[in-house]
Amino acid sequence: VAIVERLVEMAAALAAGPDPTTPSGLVGLLTSRPHPNLCTKAGAFASYRKKGKWAAAAKQAGLSKADGDQLNHAAEGHYTACCEDWVSLLQAAASQVLAALIEEARPILQRYRDHKRASAQLDFDDLIFAARDLLRDHDDVRRALGQRFAHVLVDEFQDTDPLQTEILWRLCGDPVDSDDDWTGFRIRPGALFLV
Repeated sequence: VAIVERLVEMAAALAAGPDPTTPSGLVGLLTSRPHPNLCTKAGAFASYRKKGKWAAAAKQAGLSKADGDQLNHAAEGHYTACCEDWVSLLQAAASQVLAALIEEARPILQRYRDHKRASAQLDFDDLIFAARDLLRDHDDVRRALGQRFAHVLVDEFQDTDPLQTEILWRLCGDPVDSDDDWTGFRIRPGALFLV
């Protein structure tokens, strides 16, 4: 009963809050937290552990242990669904806020790109894309660099992003078919060492 009351309080607080279609409503939704009695110290929803209470309640009501287990299982399913719905609601709100922020940032990013182009400047991302494009679009350059750098040592490979990984594969590998997709590259033996 206590869990149901806490969940009802959470739902009532959301319903009484600002309209979630407004910016303040979205912020209110994003900053709302589950009831502390339903959470672990880390802030996540606590596991549902009421099997003993359901067994005792079933026994007191003259029901079998199997009935108690069945009721516990049903209650656990409802609790889990409520927790998952809460998380989904916050994720949906976060997605909406992120989409709005991206739209607001688009003109700023375009002005930054225009400034870089007008002043002939490149940032780190530009350099990574240019390196990938060079290796992807100019097979003679890819082969020449592959021969020049016969061995490549990559420290902290787990921190390598997909674009950097593509550069490594193109630099240290050879295509296995006519498709130019970098996943179709076979690494030359001994060319790439990952640490």
